[in-house]
Amino acid sequence: MGAPARWAIVLLAIVLFSWESNAAAKYGREPTPPLPDTDILLARDPDAGPYAPEQVHVSYAGPGSVAVSWTTWPVVRPSEGTSLGRDLSMLDVPDSHMHVQSDRKKRRRTSCDDMLEMDLGSSIQWGYASGELTHEEHGAFSCYSTVAYDSGAIHRVKIGIEGGPLSPSATIFYRVGDAKQDVWSEELSFETAPLAGHFPYRLGLVGDLGQTKHSIQTLEHLSANQPDSVVLVGDLSYADGYQPRWDTWARLVTDHTSRLVYMFLPGNHEIEPSKDKYGTVDFLAYMKRFEMPFKHSGSPSPLYYSYDVAGAHVVMLCSYSDYEEGSEQYEWLVKDLAKVSRTTTPWVLVGMHAPWYNSNHNHNGEGERMRKAMEPILYQHGVNFVISGHVHAYERSHPVHDFRRDGCGPMYINVGDGGNREGLDHDYYSKPDWSAVRDPSYGHGVMDLIDEKTARFSWFRNSDGLAEASDVVEIKRTNYNCGRD
Repeated sequence: MGAPARWAIVLLAIVLFSWESNAAAKYGREPTPPLPDTDILLARDPDAGPYAPEQVHVSYAGPGSVAVSWTTWPVVRPSEGTSLGRDLSMLDVPDSHMHVQSDRKKRRRTSCDDMLEMDLGSSIQWGYASGELTHEEHGAFSCYSTVAYDSGAIHRVKIGIEGGPLSPSATIFYRVGDAKQDVWSEELSFETAPLAGHFPYRLGLVGDLGQTKHSIQTLEHLSANQPDSVVLVGDLSYADGYQPRWDTWARLVTDHTSRLVYMFLPGNHEIEPSKDKYGTVDFLAYMKRFEMPFKHSGSPSPLYYSYDVAGAHVVMLCSYSDYEEGSEQYEWLVKDLAKVSRTTTPWVLVGMHAPWYNSNHNHNGEGERMRKAMEPILYQHGVNFVISGHVHAYERSHPVHDFRRDGCGPMYINVGDGGNREGLDHDYYSKPDWSAVRDPSYGHGVMDLIDEKTARFSWFRNSDGLAEASDVVEIKRTNYNCGRD
């Protein structure tokens, strides 16, 4: 990398830190410096070849199937000012978190253009025993370019579809790579989902993760609690339009996302209007990088979807896609909840980014329009839990509906305290009657679905280590008596 490029990165980092400090001051936060992209957990292995897989992620793709994605870097174009996802252009940083990249008179030829003309392989070898990877399946890759950034080749393969569903509650050993080049990752493993209706099941809950020392601690504590899968309710990388931070984030989390199923939904920091060769596309990086089962759930958009796992039906909503009555998301939600079998999946959890119930000063009321539009649907169908982020603090409600405690309403849990760089939200209004516990500390949640009538939620504060949960509540499913199941 030449001196001008290094100075460009340094100057951009200074501008970004200045913007972060101003944003933190606006919300009364004390920012945490993000880890540098040279950190060993964020940087690409300097000895890795162009076809070496990295950034591995496993997600559910439907009953008995998963999608596995990873990234390689078969094209390096340093003469264009980009290499290995490094964005070397000096870009304006706007007042908001959104990063709009400038136009050029003539579109450059990109690494993505070159990769799409190459005969790249996307392959996974897998089996039910270590060292016995007897199955091989193939998929495809995609890529994207903005004005100043070229992604690597983003590979994706689904298993458990063509050859029949994967065995439930089984360990899958696998490696990913390019069979044509005979280049593979190390052997990895993950656990498949149990049969529908199975108990117990442990679900990890986290939000607003970012790339800081707190993020690392949250990830380590969450994995140590051995969840069966994880829901991350938005604000993943805090790249905010600076695309290389998507690559560093995916490297940071890969030891976790390659061994546990992680399901995502978009937050406000995923809104990145970035010019690709077709024009301005919101959520460009998020939609290109992650595979969620929206088509399988009948959703018209990758920004919201649902899936069944064990004894739970999980709905992932988008706070930043139209949700008013008559909108596609609204109509999809009505149909989705109407199809839920409370015999097979007695527990229903809904995820979203911006909370509907929030007694913190920051972001207070931002979810109100969505609440007014959709809360009656959730109440009608006896949703048990609503998980959100956005506010950088922990808060748990009593069962509530329309700001009144109601045994037939959901319990609202905010876990926007995963470790982001913007800092914690310490200031609260006087505690309302519906609020049970609140704490402006970094941490994560665990939802144990014990059986069809009993669940236990635990919140773990990072500063306490894993000696014991800081907040624990047992929930008896009573809304089957509310006349709506």
